[in-house]
Amino acid sequence: MVWQHGVFAFIIFTSAMLFMGVRPCGIPAIAPLKIPANNKLSRIAFGWEARPNSLPWMVHIVALENGTRFTCSGFLIDSGLVNQSDIVVTAAHCVYYRNAYLSPRSFFIFLGAHDLNKRERTTIYRDVRNYVTHFYSSQRNDNDIVLLRLKHPVKYSKEISPVCLATKHTVNTQLDTCFAAGWGATEAGSISAALKQTRIRIVPISQCFFKERDARILCVREYYSRSFPCRGDSGSPLFCEIDGRYFAVGVLSLGPANCSGQVDLIGFYVRMDNYHEWAMKTMEQLRAAPDQSKHIGDKVKVRFNQKVIVPGLLSLVPGKEKTKSLHVVDLMAIMSSYHKHSID
Repeated sequence: MVWQHGVFAFIIFTSAMLFMGVRPCGIPAIAPLKIPANNKLSRIAFGWEARPNSLPWMVHIVALENGTRFTCSGFLIDSGLVNQSDIVVTAAHCVYYRNAYLSPRSFFIFLGAHDLNKRERTTIYRDVRNYVTHFYSSQRNDNDIVLLRLKHPVKYSKEISPVCLATKHTVNTQLDTCFAAGWGATEAGSISAALKQTRIRIVPISQCFFKERDARILCVREYYSRSFPCRGDSGSPLFCEIDGRYFAVGVLSLGPANCSGQVDLIGFYVRMDNYHEWAMKTMEQLRAAPDQSKHIGDKVKVRFNQKVIVPGLLSLVPGKEKTKSLHVVDLMAIMSSYHKHSID
């Protein structure tokens, strides 16, 4: 009966919020597809196309650096502003390349997008004002998380709203309905233009590597055979449905770079519950910080002489652009003209 009263109170609270025009976290205005349409798996790899704008927290990230284009995914979270937010979460390795952090000016953030090949009225573009990592180690692939603060907040709508952030209590519940999504590589090896999603399983850390980091990472495996996040999905959320709301419980850090034909795939997500307190404090610091041309971190940046392999699923796309002086229309063209490129 207590649980029933709790659900009833939650429904009343949510209805009141929507009536006032405020969109609470983790409740999409458009219901997501929890299973593939007609039981047909197509892409993420071997996932299915998401219902347009049914995952309103999903963010597409493009970065330009010395003629190289990078693509990652991320997700919008509630930053404490009224019915709007200026904070995006993604993987730290998405802002780190060749032993150095990229300038915030390198990034282009797209919210409300579904098909990157189309000019959609729902798509909103933002620059990055500043960002903060948390003791990120590229060599150990540890603490692979970053908060990006947008130059201007984005207002919530049917197409754009935040996912809830997991806490210790969230992850201690039975998480058996969890999903991954992104615009990364498909089973054919090409980058997907339309947002794809799939269902995945959280498994005991004993089934994976990095057992000493069980408090900081989540290990995941396939739910459907060979259907898994792939190259270009870095920074995307592992989101789970709990009592009618979706919570981001992880940030995609490591996974297969080539998903074609592989089975029994394994991936790793940064545990959001472990970084919840840090995220809350960091959002306050970001709001007080000025615009920046360089990275802000929790420690002094150290450059290594040896080559560092870019970890995870960062998608590198060769290009000819030498500067960042691009029009938004040109950016949409960039997003629509990916080329396969392996990370050495």
